[in-house]
Amino acid sequence: MGNELSNLPVTGRSLAEMQAWLADNSLNVWAYLSLLAVPPMKARHWVGRIALLYRSISSIEDARRMVERLGGRGTCLSRSLAVAARCRGSDVVIGVEKRNFVNGEHLELAGRRIEAHAWVEMDGATMIDHAKDRWVEVGRLGATHPNVARN
Repeated sequence: MGNELSNLPVTGRSLAEMQAWLADNSLNVWAYLSLLAVPPMKARHWVGRIALLYRSISSIEDARRMVERLGGRGTCLSRSLAVAARCRGSDVVIGVEKRNFVNGEHLELAGRRIEAHAWVEMDGATMIDHAKDRWVEVGRLGATHPNVARN
């Protein structure tokens, strides 16, 4: 059993770093499981409710550090829901690749795969630098106040 622990991503880190990693990734797990159970807007609300137990993130730098701690675990949508839940007033943006559009018109994609991605915008800034270059926004899960009851 001793060797398995050396593969954990928290080895060699401070207690504060391990706590931040655990908090961020546990919220991502909740977001991932929520998305398996309910539509994305409802999942955003559920994750927002749980995020009330966490410290809020108020700067883009702190949000980007959370994104780094999440790594590639979960999906882009679960990670975006987790980050946005901690960043009050942020939006989860869903987009498709620009190559699926010509002059703003959607191409016929019969039989072709559509590439989609989700990211977080906070005060108009994106968490990923290439979002505006590669993706066309098709939807947005706006900021919701977690204390508002939803069906």
